[in-house]
Parts: sequence; structure tokens; C-alpha cells
Amino acid sequence: GQTLRSRVFVLLSKIAAHFSAGIIVKSEEMRACLLRGDRSRTKVIPNGVDFDHFRPFDSGEARRSLGLDPNRRYVLFPSTPYEKRKRIDLAEQAMEHLAAEFPEAELLVVYHQPQEVLPTYMNACNVLLMTSDWEGSSNVVKEALACNLPVVTVDAGDAWSVTCGVEQCFQVARAPEKIAQGLAAVLRSGLRSDGRSRSSSLELSTIARSVVKLYLDGQVRRPCAA
Repeated sequence: GQTLRSRVFVLLSKIAAHFSAGIIVKSEEMRACLLRGDRSRTKVIPNGVDFDHFRPFDSGEARRSLGLDPNRRYVLFPSTPYEKRKRIDLAEQAMEHLAAEFPEAELLVVYHQPQEVLPTYMNACNVLLMTSDWEGSSNVVKEALACNLPVVTVDAGDAWSVTCGVEQCFQVARAPEKIAQGLAAVLRSGLRSDGRSRSSSLELSTIARSVVKLYLDGQVRRPCAA
């Protein structure tokens, strides 16, 4: 569930939204939470991704640079394991189910790493796993798509909408056995996703143009100078 700090933040956001000329949110889920009535002032614009930085390259090269075993199957969990809402417990339970078919599979927990090395992890791993209770617009899911890394994700934030129709991406129920089935499907195929070509609308410059257009169209007022 949400922390007290999160609940206070949501309440303040709703109050601010009531008096705003225009509102930008990261996902449809956030829009529904923020304004349950009139949505005409609200525009959904997700976080953008730097496609120059997050790009596909040779997985063998990526593994060598990180010192990873070339023969293992790596499930990337790019979230802080001590945050309860990230649900590493679900990820670990899913890995227990997965071990029956893929005993060489390993959950690679990566957090507090500089942005410079994240594309290397995404190219080194076989699949990214997200098990969060809730998210806004998950950067790591979109960054994985830009690297053509397959994604297995529960329904959180905009993860299902951005992975919809992407090959080798699976939307699963928040249950260990279902998560394991999604992971197994990716590992059996041994294929990368087509996420980069499917998510070009999430490229950073495209997202920036969408935000600028709102201001130019007068849908959002520019902040006053101090």
C-alpha cells in the first residue's frame, strides 16, 4: 500500500490540479487517480527515453564488461529491493518456479547504478522483470524497450500500455507462477524484442515536442517569473 507521505502527496496534487489551467501526468492510471471527473485539462505524456544512450549492442560484449557468466540466463530486476512496493518477494518466488525448467537462471538485482552502465546491463540480460505494486511511468521498462530487451511485467503504471503488441514482452498477473510462465516463454525463445521500433514515440525529443506543443497551443500556462 501507499505510505503516509505518498497519500499526502496525492492529496496535495489533487488540490493543485483543481486550480490548474492544464495538467500533465505520466499515465492514464495517474489521470484517473488525479481527476475522476473532467479530464479535458489533463494530458498524458510519459517520461521520454534517450535513444542514443539506450540502444542495442552485442550481449557478449556487455557480459564481458560486467564480468557476467556467458552461459547463465539473467533476469534483470532494476529496482531497489528494500522498497516494499517493488515486490522483490514476488520476483524471488517467480524465480523459484522458473528454476524447474531453467536452473541456470539468475535474478540480477541492479540498483543505485549510474545511468552510464544501465544500457550495458540491459544488453547483457535476457529479460527485464517488473513486479511493482504501483508505478507512475516506469523509466526502466521504456529504456529496456529502447535496448530491445524483452520485458515481463505486472500491471503497474503505464507498463502494460507501452509493452502492448511488442514481441517477446509479456503482461502477467501479479502471481509467482504466472510471472514465471512469462519469463520461461522469453527464455525458451532466446529472442530479443522489437521494442525499439515499436516505441519510437517515447524518444526524448518526441516527448519534449509534445510538452512544448501544449504551451504553444495555450493548453498549459507558462510559469510566471519570480
